[in-house]
Amino acid sequence: MQIDYEKENEKKQSLQWSMIRMLVLCWLLPLALLVFIMLFFMSTKLSGQTEDTIISSSDKAVEICLMQMEGARLASRNASYISTIRDSYYAYQKDQDKRKFYDTVNQFLAQQYKYNESFLSTMLVFLDDPSMVYSTYSNSKEATYTSVLEFKRIGLSKVLDKAVDIDTNIELLNIEGHLYMIRNLVKSNFEPYAVIVMEINTKSMFKSLKSIWGYQIGEIYMDGEPLLNSNIDNILSKDELTTVTDESNYHNRDSKDVVYRVSKLDQHKLAFVIQLDSNMIIGELDMVKYIGVIVLIFMIPLVMMVIIFFNRKVTKPIKSLVEAAHKITNKKYGFQVTKLSSSYEFDYLGNVFNEMSLELQYQFEQIYMEELALRDAKIKALQSQINPHFLNNTLEIINWEARLGGNQRVSGMIEALSTMLNATMNRKNQHVIPLEEELSYVDSYLYIIRQRFQGKIEVVKNIDEQLLTYEVPRLIIQPIVENAIEHGTSTLRQGKIIISIYEDMEDIVVDIEDNGTLTDQDIKKINQILNSEGVLGSETSLNLGIRNVNQRLRILYGERYGLTINTNQNNHTVSRIRIGKAVLHNNIIQ
Repeated sequence: MQIDYEKENEKKQSLQWSMIRMLVLCWLLPLALLVFIMLFFMSTKLSGQTEDTIISSSDKAVEICLMQMEGARLASRNASYISTIRDSYYAYQKDQDKRKFYDTVNQFLAQQYKYNESFLSTMLVFLDDPSMVYSTYSNSKEATYTSVLEFKRIGLSKVLDKAVDIDTNIELLNIEGHLYMIRNLVKSNFEPYAVIVMEINTKSMFKSLKSIWGYQIGEIYMDGEPLLNSNIDNILSKDELTTVTDESNYHNRDSKDVVYRVSKLDQHKLAFVIQLDSNMIIGELDMVKYIGVIVLIFMIPLVMMVIIFFNRKVTKPIKSLVEAAHKITNKKYGFQVTKLSSSYEFDYLGNVFNEMSLELQYQFEQIYMEELALRDAKIKALQSQINPHFLNNTLEIINWEARLGGNQRVSGMIEALSTMLNATMNRKNQHVIPLEEELSYVDSYLYIIRQRFQGKIEVVKNIDEQLLTYEVPRLIIQPIVENAIEHGTSTLRQGKIIISIYEDMEDIVVDIEDNGTLTDQDIKKINQILNSEGVLGSETSLNLGIRNVNQRLRILYGERYGLTINTNQNNHTVSRIRIGKAVLHNNIIQ
């Protein structure tokens, strides 16, 4: 029955598409999902790290600003704690030496504040003569005397008005973009007699704010009112600007990123508000996304390379093997495949397939030849068939007559001949028999031969009796013994036959030694007989017998077994039969 594999495989998917589907489902999609998850976590982590960086940098920047403002506040107190101004003021009240008073005050201001980078200029106004402004300005490049003139023009009156309400506290005042720190100088009875005013150098004092990550623009609020007028977007409420926070806070409102911190300075609340560059923050997050997209893009050619690799190295070789198998299925035995692949595995498979194909071709041709030979043998067997019962009955009559005549020698030969005849006819159709039974056939043959040569044949047996129960193919020893007798006594008519049966590992070895010698021509002829698979026209029955034994043993047990004929150290001929100890059932090794 022939199975239609092509029709059966129509519903099955090809290996190539199965591999592509497997790559996509089990590699590409999981890898893409893994990349997406990694990008998500990286983006989330980066966002958290960015926020932490912003808050951390904001806290440090604000701390630096507060330290500088505290330094400015302490510097403003020097005018009160150092008695130079107060002593000069009292001296001036007595001696009215205006020039001396002016020089002393200006010299003191220059010594204390000229080299302080926190101030652009420092002015001192005495309340009993507010038109006279004592001043100094910083040696920094941003400071000029213009800042003093600007104070006189726009700030003097407002500062004096504000000084009335601040007592001994410090006040920050924003006047048309100029940030002033004002403080009253008081007498021992806490009555103000002068006001010291410092114009804050905002670039120097608040420059640390620009170190905040993502800084775009900043503003400082005092009690909710802006001090720098930086035109920052009004993002935070007044409550947020006046509620003290322990650390900086980061918010995203109206698509704007802002970080702020509110701290207390004396009785005031300072809010440091920084609007961040959203593009810079988004750019950091977009970078991660771009990396992910690039990874996914590079995965596509990688997948294509893997698919091409599998197609060339796996799919095509397998397809070639499948096509070759179809050729064999269609009875094109011996079909050969070309080189499948550069890989060792497929190269090995291709070679093995070719060997199997040639072996299959050989087996089919051999089977065909054997069928022809079997048919011819059956025809010959029918032509030469004789009724076995007639032969046995005839031999029994002759045996009976010999016994009646007292001729025991003839009777024994007839019984031996009858045993040989039963062995050859194989009535029970037994292909294997115990070694002991096989040796009984040999004994019957030797009995007849002894009678024939009248004591000129000496037979010696060396048999391992433990091997007698093993089963062996029928009639494999007798033909070899017959050949040995014919070979050993053909010229001398005086021979010696030594039969040795012993165990060799997992094999049974039967050696039949005769005292005949072999010439080079004999050895060549023996090898030709044993190795020939065809039928030689001029072969004798003995030659056919030994060739038949050799072929039967090789068919049953394998190429390692069979018959060999060689010369031993005594220059005697030794015919060796090697049989496997495996159990035989219906001519099949079990």
